[in-house]
Amino acid sequence: MQKSLTRLFTWFIFGALLYFPLFLHLDYMPIRNYDEARLAVNALELGDSQSIFVTTFKGEPDSWNTKPPIMVWCQAACIKIFGTNELAIRLPAALAGLATCLLLFWFCIRILRKELAGFLSAILLVSCAGFTTLHVTRTGDYDAFVVLFLTAQVLFGFAWTERPHKKIFLWLAAGALALAVLSKSVIGLLFLFPLGLYMLLRREGRQLLREPTPYLAFGSALLVILAYYLLREQLQPGYLQAVWENELGGRYLETLESHDYPFSYYLNNMWNGRFWPMLLFLPFALLWNAFQPEARFSWLAIWVASVFLIFISLSQTKIYWYDAPVYPLLSLIIGLAIADLIHLVNRLVKPAPVGTLLLSITFLGYPYRQAIERVYFPDYRDYNGWQDNVYRDAMRKTPADSFTVAKRTEEYSAHLLFYREAFAERGQKVFLKNIAQLSVGEEALICGSGKGRLKEMWQFEVTQTINDCVFVRILARQE
Repeated sequence: MQKSLTRLFTWFIFGALLYFPLFLHLDYMPIRNYDEARLAVNALELGDSQSIFVTTFKGEPDSWNTKPPIMVWCQAACIKIFGTNELAIRLPAALAGLATCLLLFWFCIRILRKELAGFLSAILLVSCAGFTTLHVTRTGDYDAFVVLFLTAQVLFGFAWTERPHKKIFLWLAAGALALAVLSKSVIGLLFLFPLGLYMLLRREGRQLLREPTPYLAFGSALLVILAYYLLREQLQPGYLQAVWENELGGRYLETLESHDYPFSYYLNNMWNGRFWPMLLFLPFALLWNAFQPEARFSWLAIWVASVFLIFISLSQTKIYWYDAPVYPLLSLIIGLAIADLIHLVNRLVKPAPVGTLLLSITFLGYPYRQAIERVYFPDYRDYNGWQDNVYRDAMRKTPADSFTVAKRTEEYSAHLLFYREAFAERGQKVFLKNIAQLSVGEEALICGSGKGRLKEMWQFEVTQTINDCVFVRILARQE
């Protein structure tokens, strides 16, 4: 009885430690303009689209956001359940992050037979600034899904090579490949080369590749992928050309949107915070694991992560969240070594739970505390595009049942399209206009630099000041 209660308490603590970095205040920050808001609008419009396979923006097939729609489907389902709000848009990414942590835990228990390593690896991962961050598990973007399925490719693929009689692992790896591509396009293929080379370099791997089953499994996955892209091209002519320009040659061979950085960009980011201080433990962990039974997996993980980092570092377009797929693998490498060290110390320190607790706090305490600080009431000033996103909070404080949100120019404002629908669900009718399009007698909300443009064009009276925004009534045009 006492053993069962202890295990139940352990699971409760584990769940709580995962919950806070992934889900705490998930809806606190406004929907971010550009990618997150684009997906949110895609999800809102999914019900009006002629096909669930073709995402739309402002009612037209979306040729700017050309990723497959798995994430959009999940967000649309959450909108049906939870309504039009930030939680519905971000919950799928957070759940994908949780699934990644549980996958690491399952792998350590069932394949490596190291339960403590599973706990530690999962906690390390949610402590990682490159994982529980914007554009991965904390916002409604594609990356959490592709991280989950890329990680699954490696773990299930390795499980099959270690236990080739269990073909289910092979088919799960192939399924993960298809889902990775259908989550974020070509990036879902980028683990295939290092995994294939690993198979060729191992004698057991070469023997497995002589069998027809792997070709059947991965051939089936590639057929599913090909079928989707051909169907999308048929439904949306020009789609494949848009994919090439946005995701393949255009993004890899040319610098898009000024994202031009040196080859060392991703390593610098890891050192400067995205995998700090865990990066300090990585050399020790690799050396330690080289002499342990899990050496093969450790070297496979660092090989896959290294090849992936080299590939994205050679790209002409570098964006900080592109490195997210390496963090589950690196967390596993370090978690395995720390677990071994704890078991070693426990032979010397009695009672053993004291040593486990002290060493776990030593290795995990600082990064985990940093993770909680990142998600507990984050600062708008640390939030990309925060000047645009002050609109949501100002709109919430606007008393009128019908009002206009006016922008300085006709600039891209996908987040306002989302909030127009969100406030309509609350019974407020919101119009979106350029400041120049306002009319006498109209009530409008103006934020940021738009206030200067408003003074140049209109005479008005301020009826309410809300942080960096003003709610005004237009009186006359400036002469």
